[in-house]
Amino acid sequence: MRATMIITRKMTAVHLAVLFGVPLVGCTADEDRGAYDLGADICTSQIVALAGVPAGDPRRAREEDDEGRATQSCTFSVRVGGKLGRDQPMTVTATRHGSSKEAAEDYRTWRDGGESDASGVHDLGGLPAAATSYRMVGDHQVTSHDDNLLVRVSSPDHETGNPPDLVTRLRKVAAAVLTALRRPDAPSPQAPSDADPSPDPVLTPSSTGAGHGAVKDLCEILDLSAVSTAKPVEVRPSTPKPGRLRGMMCSAVFPGEGGRSSQLLVSASFPVGGDGPAQVARMYAHERHRMREARDVTGLGTATFIDTRTPTMPKVLAYDQNLRVEVMWMGTGAEDPDDLQRRLVAVADSVIAGL
Repeated sequence: MRATMIITRKMTAVHLAVLFGVPLVGCTADEDRGAYDLGADICTSQIVALAGVPAGDPRRAREEDDEGRATQSCTFSVRVGGKLGRDQPMTVTATRHGSSKEAAEDYRTWRDGGESDASGVHDLGGLPAAATSYRMVGDHQVTSHDDNLLVRVSSPDHETGNPPDLVTRLRKVAAAVLTALRRPDAPSPQAPSDADPSPDPVLTPSSTGAGHGAVKDLCEILDLSAVSTAKPVEVRPSTPKPGRLRGMMCSAVFPGEGGRSSQLLVSASFPVGGDGPAQVARMYAHERHRMREARDVTGLGTATFIDTRTPTMPKVLAYDQNLRVEVMWMGTGAEDPDDLQRRLVAVADSVIAGL
């Protein structure tokens, strides 16, 4: 009787499939609809070489994530810094989703999640197959999404390599993985647009314009009233010894309550020789990538962030074309942190406008 019931149920399922046109292999229907599968190898020597000079054999893994989605990963190391350099670990993870909608929702969750908020994100363009892509500003990580696939390429070692070069390599690896995993019968992806609607100021610094020039006295162009309504008791310009940068400095001391005083330190500098905007952009990127407690500021120069690690000693670091600006406040602790940050941004703005 039990065997008869099982046979009857199986026959009923077959009959329903025939009557209503439901495919018997429904478990693979979502896979067939997507433009990507995980049949190809993402650990090929060609893909690994895009990240740098390979150091050792890559490790492959095929498994499911916490949500039961098929995942393929590749972990490897590349040598940075030549023979005297060190190995830099990297991980590539490709996750296939059941539909493009599901993948898009997951991508948005990653992009707007708590981890992204802590480090900041910057949307990227120019990938040959990706519909969307972003990089973590405070981390060496690029995540890309197209149709039913998510690709994440990351380097957990934050102290090696040059950040702009490294992020560019991660982006190339992500593009190669998307190309490798695209099904042969899937429609051809749209070509990347030459006009990136959101160019990354760190990876692609602006080279237009005449740039900025030095002045004899930096203190004369500063908007010191933006910092305090009280007049400074001392204002002193100086010229530091040139190293990789040549520039100007200004120190201003403001009176405080109870005999305590606060000091404003401002520097404006330019690279010595070479491609000015590219050099300044690389220096800015290196400092920004090392900051875990920072806030990006839009609308000031090419790129700007505020170091918020010490509320009583905030620092604004900005660059614009060939100019690097640093504004630091050493206060008494009585100032409102948010208001103080706005005041320092105004000072940095006066430097960029004045030079």
